[in-house]
Amino acid sequence: MHHFNTPRLCRIDEVDAKFLEFKLTPEQKARLPEGKKIVFRKSTHPQKGKGYRQFVSRAEYTSSEPGKRGRAVSIASKLLGVIWDDDPEWIYETDKSKSSIKARRVEATKKAEKSKRLVAGMLCRMFSDTIEYDRTAVLVKKIPVPLFLAVAVLCASRGITDATSVANYWNQNLSYLRKVLPHEELNEISHDSVRRIYLSLKAETVERFLSNFYEWLPKWLPEDARRHIAIDGQTCRSSRHVETNRRMMLLNAVDVTAGKLCMTHTMIDTKSNEPKYVPDILGKLNVEGALVSLDALSTNQGIASEITRRGGFYMLAVKGNQMKLEAAIKAEMSKVKADVENSEELRQVPYENEHYRNEKRHYVVLPANRLPQELRTGWIGLDEGCIIQALTTSFRSNKAGEWSTSREIRYFITNHPYQDGSHDEWLAECIRGHWGVESFHWTMDMLWQQDYMQCKHPAYLNTREAIAKLGHNLLKTFQQIDKKERGLSRMRSEKQLQNEVGITVENGLIWLLKAIQERESRQS
Repeated sequence: MHHFNTPRLCRIDEVDAKFLEFKLTPEQKARLPEGKKIVFRKSTHPQKGKGYRQFVSRAEYTSSEPGKRGRAVSIASKLLGVIWDDDPEWIYETDKSKSSIKARRVEATKKAEKSKRLVAGMLCRMFSDTIEYDRTAVLVKKIPVPLFLAVAVLCASRGITDATSVANYWNQNLSYLRKVLPHEELNEISHDSVRRIYLSLKAETVERFLSNFYEWLPKWLPEDARRHIAIDGQTCRSSRHVETNRRMMLLNAVDVTAGKLCMTHTMIDTKSNEPKYVPDILGKLNVEGALVSLDALSTNQGIASEITRRGGFYMLAVKGNQMKLEAAIKAEMSKVKADVENSEELRQVPYENEHYRNEKRHYVVLPANRLPQELRTGWIGLDEGCIIQALTTSFRSNKAGEWSTSREIRYFITNHPYQDGSHDEWLAECIRGHWGVESFHWTMDMLWQQDYMQCKHPAYLNTREAIAKLGHNLLKTFQQIDKKERGLSRMRSEKQLQNEVGITVENGLIWLLKAIQERESRQS
């Protein structure tokens, strides 16, 4: 599997004359007889027991002797790449750092170190350009903080963000950092230094880190370019605010269509609630043309107006906090005769402990102008929008093999135009996608131990959470790159990739370089 660390050059069937051409030295040109023409031809050389073939370009001319058939005479050859036995359709770049010729090894090593130095510098600039410190905080001056944050993000891609582990990761990779960045004064640090750095950063700075990094990462978006952003809060269960002794909360904005990347977050005051911070987080996002979904807690006309004013579409859950609106939607849905039982085939979903959960989902989308005018007043765009009923019927089995049935009905309003009903499938996808933000929260809890972050200072939690989400976004990007490189039908899990990415700073920089190359190829 060594070829996954080297880039692909091109497919075998796409090799042309331009790809095979290479520059000849004067000595090689002198071997060409007068009047003969050079032709570049491809050739492969099997390497016994090594799992690959060498792909070689040969500069040849055709000799002709009287009464004999012409034969090809080689005057030069060049190794262009290798073809691995387990991926025979692609030509991969050779790893020149393992060449038998010392000069090539030295040159390749210098080139690789230069690339990693540029990647490290780029990541440091991303942090240093926006960094601001709290005036009351104790500053750490023994190391460059932007470089530390870059290393902390690579460490976070492994699911590690606590102060002691990050300090150990820095100290273990210190010799390599000094080698790559010889002009920097780098020293060992303790967990107290990491804690002070976490506490010293302003909340606005941390949130800019998240949003800037999200914008920079390459994204795999659907062809129709429709975007869905889910906004939802999450409690850090092990945290306790130093003043109120209440659990601290964060409001997250997640780009569902880009693979559940975290766009930004904001801390919620322990004496406040989610809806008051939704307009603030919307101001940090580009929601133009996107559908923004929120829970029933944030279903109010002010938030709907703010999303519409910014050029987006809202999708808001309707529950008991909007009693009259919910009653009116139920009344309209009851008038629609839908054969729920036969509307969609039953599908089986793998469940833990080899049990299964059978689910049937049914969505009813109606024009919102069926609602009374007095209920639509104040909800901007709802006259042309939709009301939606989502019905989920689940059949679950327990460990004893006993089955039970449950039904859940949810209602939503959106200012997305109803038109002729052609967007029903997209709206249903967004309803399911909003619950995808819960899987994001689960991932942060299980892989980044968000529920076990024991702290009492909001600044510490804010920075540590942001670094964890930067690591999550990075790992999500690496999943896509890994899938593309290996030619997999589906991505490997984040847990699997965590064991391979960011083991050392050098390894993390190699993966970052792949992300940069992917980003550049998409831009071109």
